[in-house]
Amino acid sequence: RGEGDSVEVPTLEPLRDRQDSQSPCRGRRPAHRKRVVPQSDAAINLLVTTYRCTLVASSAQPVVRRKMKMKIAFAFAVLFFATLTRADSTQITVDVTATGCPQCPQQFAPVSLQAQFTVEQVTGTFFDSGFAYTFTGTVDEVVAISGMLNGNAMTLAAAPYGDGSWLYVDGNGDFQLGTVYFNDGAYSGWLENDGYSLLEGGGVGSGNTGIEWAAFDPPVGAPEPTTGAMLIAGLLGLLAISRHRRETEQPPDC
Repeated sequence: RGEGDSVEVPTLEPLRDRQDSQSPCRGRRPAHRKRVVPQSDAAINLLVTTYRCTLVASSAQPVVRRKMKMKIAFAFAVLFFATLTRADSTQITVDVTATGCPQCPQQFAPVSLQAQFTVEQVTGTFFDSGFAYTFTGTVDEVVAISGMLNGNAMTLAAAPYGDGSWLYVDGNGDFQLGTVYFNDGAYSGWLENDGYSLLEGGGVGSGNTGIEWAAFDPPVGAPEPTTGAMLIAGLLGLLAISRHRRETEQPPDC
């Protein structure tokens, strides 16, 4: 070939068209792939050509990582609030005891009350029988009673005004007596507070009987059922997210 002679360079388009039409990668997983690791938050598209087919490798790792961070943050938030708060719909059991109060100004009568009150925190309108007024606020409504009063089985009675029985939590976190209606055997009565804790009726005495009231929440450190379920769900969610993240970050088979 002489100097200055022109040389025709064959085009690759026919070969590429033939490869596309006969490509073994059409309709199935390609045999040769390359994984692209991004160096910034921008998505990267790279044209990768092998001897068998042409692929476009696209990286979405930054988006995946951001989603993983959001999921982990949400799971930790659920765990945090589950340990600090009790949902309004959670029912708990309160251990209640009451005995006769000799030093109270009301009449004295022998009282032996040992029961468990199931309560649920609600907001509504209730009647305070001790001070004879109706109020609207958040209380722990009594939804069930099981126990004994002077040897008779106690059960929850319907409130005469249709509002319900209730306790309240004081500034120290203790359950104090509001108004609670009950049945015990052939008798009915109610517990109330007018500055003193009182027992009215229930086959005890002939009027207001002063009592020494005590109510205890579940022991400290014993999680309530709903809180425990939320903790377990949060931990399982963290494990699932961690496993999913490891699987997505594994390099594909080449």
